This record gives sequence, C-alpha cells and structure tokens, in this order.
Amino acid sequence: LALLHELRDAYSNVVAFVRELAVQLAMLQAEEKRAKRILAVGGLLLISVCLLTVWGHLNPSMTLGAFTCLLLFDLCYIGVALVSLWVERRQRCLAYTFGYERFEVLAVFASLMLAILGVFFVLKECVERAFEPPDVTPSGLALGGLVGLVVHLVAVYSVENPAYNHVIDASTSSWLQEHVTDISESLCHHVPGLSKLLLPRLNPLALLGVSSAMCLFLASCLLDAYQSSLADITMAVLAAFVVVVTMAPMAAYCGKILLQSTPAHLVGQLDKALGEAATLDGVLELRKERTWLTGFGQLNGCLQVRVRRDASEQLVLAHVTNRLAHLVPGLTVQVYKDDWSRGLQPSASWVAPRFNPFAPPAAPSAAAASHAVAPASSASSFLAGSSSPHPSAASTAVSEANLPDLLLPASFAPPNPFTSHAGVSFMLPPPPPPPPMPPSTSSSTFHQRY
Repeated sequence: LALLHELRDAYSNVVAFVRELAVQLAMLQAEEKRAKRILAVGGLLLISVCLLTVWGHLNPSMTLGAFTCLLLFDLCYIGVALVSLWVERRQRCLAYTFGYERFEVLAVFASLMLAILGVFFVLKECVERAFEPPDVTPSGLALGGLVGLVVHLVAVYSVENPAYNHVIDASTSSWLQEHVTDISESLCHHVPGLSKLLLPRLNPLALLGVSSAMCLFLASCLLDAYQSSLADITMAVLAAFVVVVTMAPMAAYCGKILLQSTPAHLVGQLDKALGEAATLDGVLELRKERTWLTGFGQLNGCLQVRVRRDASEQLVLAHVTNRLAHLVPGLTVQVYKDDWSRGLQPSASWVAPRFNPFAPPAAPSAAAASHAVAPASSASSFLAGSSSPHPSAASTAVSEANLPDLLLPASFAPPNPFTSHAGVSFMLPPPPPPPPMPPSTSSSTFHQRY
C-alpha cells in the first residue's frame, strides 16, 4: 500500500509538471513568433529521431546509434532555446533577486552532460559488441547519415539560441576546432574568399554534426569493403570521442558559472579597479570583495568598505561604485565607519563603604554578630555620653560588626571609576577607623569638643 501511494504521488507530480509545461508552451507560442519556429524545428527533429531509431533496429549499427544520440542532443538544444525565451519574459522577485538567468545555465549544463552520458552508453555497447559482434550491413547507413546531417544543420542555424551562442563564444576551443582552424587558415591563404565562412573558427555543434556524418559514411564504406562489424565499432568509438572533446570545454565553462567563480578574463581588471578604489580619500580598507556570474554575461559582486570617522559615506559610496560599476553591473557596496574608539558603558557600578557613627543600629547578621568585639549596648552608651577609658574601642566594634549594614544605597552614590569594562567590580579595602579622641572628664566637655 505504501508503494502504491508513492507511485500515485509520483504520477500526480508528473501529470502536474506536464500540464504546467503545456500551459507555458502555449503562452510562449501565442505571444512569441520565435517560439512557433522553434517548435516546428523541434517537431522535425522528433520525426527524424523516430526514423533513425527504427532504422537502427533494422540495421544494428553502433555508428548510427551514436548519430541518433546527437539528434537527441539537438532536441535538448531546442529545449534550451525555449527556456531562454521563458527567462526573457520573467522579472525579478523576492525569491529570485538576481533574476531567472540561472535557469539558462542549468539547462545548458544539463543538456551537455546528457550528451556526454549518452557517449558512455555507446562505449559500453561497443565493448559488449566487440565480444559478440552482430551482423551489420551497410545498406541505408549513408542515407541515414545524410538525413540526420541536414536536420542537425537546420536545428543549429535556423534556431536563435542566445544561451548556446554565448557559451560557444566564451568557452575555449576544442581539440577538433583547433585542428580545423589550422586547416582553414591554410585554405584561406590560397582562397581568400572563404575567410568569412571558415574564420575565425567554425561553430563546434555544426562541426560535430559534420564529423559524425563522416564517421557514418566511413563505416558504410568499410562495411561494404571488408564485411566486418569491427569497422562499425571503431567508427562509433571515434564519433563518441568527437562528442566528448567538443562538449567538454562548454560543460566546464557552465560548471564554473554554477560554482560562482570569477571570470578569468576579468581578474586583472578587477584587481586594478580595486587598487584604485583603495586609494580614494577616506577609504581605510576594502574587505570581503567577491564577484561571481549568475548567468551568461551577468556579473554580480559584493564589497565592504571601511572608512574614516570624518569621511562622508555617500561620497565614498559614489566613488567606489563609479570605479567598479563598468566591470560589475550588479555590485553591492556596504560602507561602515571605523569604530575602534567607541567607548563602552559600564554595566554595573560599585559604591565605597563609608562609616557613619550616628546611623541607627541595624540588626547584625549572624556572621557579623559572631565577629563583634563589643555589644551594641556599648555603642549606645558611648553615644549617650558615658565615659569610657578607651572610646575608640566602641567605634571600632561598630565599624567592624555593622560594616555590611552601613553601606549607603547605590542610587545615592556616584559611579565607581574602578569598575572594569566587563562590569566586574573590584572591592576596595574598608577605610581606616577614625583617630582616637583624647580622654575627657565630663560628658559635657566631650559633646562641646565633638
């Protein structure tokens, strides 16, 4: 039952996805003229794939299967063109603050990786057929290669695909492109009229279709001459190798964008612009500078600028943005002032204890009563005017016994200057007792002197 529930949920999700995809395609076809042409080419490609698949079942040729995988990649190429049209119609929102250009990069990367994955399936089938070779005939291979090549060139040159055009221009040349470019330069040296067609370098997708069709033609010729399936397997491996060396540079470029890396051709210019921004008046430090590509040709970045306390944040922000905006259009700059001299407010205060001989006696605590030298009655008789041979003894007893109870409230005392910044108070020793008073003979004389 759990498996049935999971299958039902998966089926409902697939149905919802197909329904939403159909709605979006209908909207694009109704509002974009280019979408109609893209869908027409996609229908032609689908018919060609079905035709070559049936042809491959009748004649089990691995080279023909590899060429069919190339037409499947052309279907993904058409899908990327539709994704580009959909991204152009979308606006930025809170969920996608940098726009929807990331979908284009992901679509191109997924199509390239699917093509490379199809190559591994072709190689695996070639290894199996090397041990158990089937009967392959050359009939129909050349015609299938011609039909597939025409449809492939129509898909490459008749469909406007800005995402793939940017990847082809920005990525490095493949091994096949470099060798064909060398041959084209030698040919254009003798025939200058071909320079517009062959230079600076050919489209790698068109070159891939031509090379795959040539492998299919060579397989047909070798099968007709030697009647051995080993020729078909060899040409299939060669076609798979051409696909890998063509797709790998473009996949690497898309992978760097998905990893949010800085473009290699902008590193020197960014370092120079950051060095100029660091020398502006009031700028102390540039921190956490980061630049990355969120889409094809869309560069974003962030930067923190620490300025002096007397500097104008708006002026520094304008200068830094002016230096970097032509390189990083989506730049975010955060300016903050230097705060090293900001003082910390003490979280607590401490009041030094003071001795008051005229304060009313308070009930001493148990610890204070155990350490008292004289009882409280001695202090009261001393304040009443009774004579005592040592009047300082009573005052000492009061100050030692009632010292914790004679502290004034904190609200009536100034803040303690010895309090640390962390709010920890350091207890000072109690003040020394008052000096002893000279003995007197009468209480009246003592009160007058006091």
